[in-house]
Amino acid sequence: MARQIDLIIARENRTNKLKAANRHTPPTITQHNTPNTQIPSQTTIPILHTNNTQPTAATTRQPKSKPTPAPTNHTTTPETDKELWVYVSDKIAPTGQRGWRRTSDSWQAQLQHELGKDHHCINLQSFTRVKTEPQDPRLILEAPNKVARRELLLAAKKTRRSLKVLLHLSPQSRANKSLLYYKAKRHTLRIDDRGDILILYQQHNQSNNVKIDVQNSAHAVTDKLTAFLDVLAKASQPILKTNTLQYIH
Repeated sequence: MARQIDLIIARENRTNKLKAANRHTPPTITQHNTPNTQIPSQTTIPILHTNNTQPTAATTRQPKSKPTPAPTNHTTTPETDKELWVYVSDKIAPTGQRGWRRTSDSWQAQLQHELGKDHHCINLQSFTRVKTEPQDPRLILEAPNKVARRELLLAAKKTRRSLKVLLHLSPQSRANKSLLYYKAKRHTLRIDDRGDILILYQQHNQSNNVKIDVQNSAHAVTDKLTAFLDVLAKASQPILKTNTLQYIH
């Protein structure tokens, strides 16, 4: 009987120990086999790799440098003032180019002979001969002033020979002269050409004229010509009215 009581007490003690052990043991967590997935980060910081090496010729193209031209000993000569130049010719070559036929050692004596006895008043000693240019076979002179070279031109016109004198004019002066000739032909006007000065007048009334210097500016030449044409137009209006009334009556 005592033995049975001991077995019952031992069994209760063992049961109490198991309950106490189960009370203090943490519960076990079962792990599931999930694949290893990386959660991408919200911000990605780039990593800069610095390279201290210099760029090579394959990566950078250097511009080709132009060779420096060698310095030249070029000297600029001042432009020759031809404002008072005169071109004299007395012959025509087979090619049609005019030139100066030298028949005397002195060009003054030869030119005076060409002008004739009626023009001894022209002082050719005041003219200076310009060094002849290779491409121009004419006699080139430089007059002391504009009046002297204009007198030489008028004297050559009166000789009625092959002698011809031309005054040097700038491109603008030649353009002004061409314009005046065109307007004169259009309005049936006569021209007294004195080289650098043109005198325009009516055929039946030479007193009604205008003197225009072609060496002035194009604006000044045009204004003077326009004013002269306006005067001619106003002067012709009474004549037209009179002729119209006579025709009606």
